[in-house]
Amino acid sequence: MATAAQQDSRTQAAYALAAVVWAWFAWRFNFVCDDAFISFRYSHHLAAGSGLVYDTARAVPVEGYS
Repeated sequence: MATAAQQDSRTQAAYALAAVVWAWFAWRFNFVCDDAFISFRYSHHLAAGSGLVYDTARAVPVEGYS
């Protein structure tokens, strides 16, 4: 059976490995799909008080998905 110090060092090593893997994925996949900008625009207008509209200049609602 492992001592408490051995378990602590194993836990720290597992966390360090997980952090390295996470950092690699964050670096490798550092992009935003252009379809996400449709949602960004809707949410920006909603937060600004304009409601769920894609374009505030148009009074006609449009479907906002692709």
